[in-house]
Amino acid sequence: MDDIQRIADEGALLLSDPEVPREKVLQGLASLMQENHAHLVTLGVSHPSLEKIREVTASFGLSTKLTGAGGGGCAVTLVPDGVLSLLDSLNGVWAD
Repeated sequence: MDDIQRIADEGALLLSDPEVPREKVLQGLASLMQENHAHLVTLGVSHPSLEKIREVTASFGLSTKLTGAGGGGCAVTLVPDGVLSLLDSLNGVWAD
């Protein structure tokens, strides 16, 4: 549990320091999310459907972790800048 607290503390520091460049904040948060998720899996609070979501988002270079009470709750994915415009572009391709 100390590791999970350290991860939360490091995330809070990243988010509160206006001197840290945005790209470094996003990279740091992505790494912390992956580490936190690994600890939660070790604790046995994940679910196969959440692991599938994490696997799919990871294949696109995104970081996802479970959140909530575990056992099939919710997943949170860090979506970096520029991804939404890419999705809009892809939607335009499929609409044709």
